[in-house]
Amino acid sequence: YSAPAEDRQIFGIAVPRATYIASAFIKLAANLDMSKSLEINFKETNSIDAINGVVDREFNIGIIRYQTAMEKYFNNLLITRDLTSHTLWEFEYLLLLSKNNPLSSKAEVRTDDLSGYVEITHGDISVPSSPFKDNSRENGKKKIYVYERGSQFSLLCDIPDTYMWVSPVTDIMLDKYQLVQRRCSDETSKYRDVIIYPRGYRLSEL
Repeated sequence: YSAPAEDRQIFGIAVPRATYIASAFIKLAANLDMSKSLEINFKETNSIDAINGVVDREFNIGIIRYQTAMEKYFNNLLITRDLTSHTLWEFEYLLLLSKNNPLSSKAEVRTDDLSGYVEITHGDISVPSSPFKDNSRENGKKKIYVYERGSQFSLLCDIPDTYMWVSPVTDIMLDKYQLVQRRCSDETSKYRDVIIYPRGYRLSEL
């Protein structure tokens, strides 16, 4: 009594909390054939949970994010978990600020300028069993931890003395929440978003 396979639209993916990925997913969902059966599973999570979700077949594909300095660690992890990977994007984190944040008017922002401001960060980002520790942004003593992406924009918008390190954000979201993004001149760490899926898995057309 199941619907024919060709009439079902099934898509599942675990991803980092990134605005550009969410925007792409929304465009995908908006172009699905709503007259057919569909089952969509979109989960924003950390890299380790995304890897586990793909290995456990909760998701067919995932996107993970890591600092390029940890490339060897993650490459070895993906090999041991029998996962295939392809680089999606490599970038530097930017500072996301309210237009009312005093730092938004500075021609050049440095990490020392962040002293006294409140950092908004995701509280479940961790890399267990890794000897690498990222100390590049530990100057901030004030932090607000969030576990989803939606509230971070409201916090940044309504509390001008906050900031967040993010992958580049779309202009639409910047305008919607009255935010700006700035490059930090002495923060040059590279990050990489990587698509993963089980070795031997054949991607569907969707």
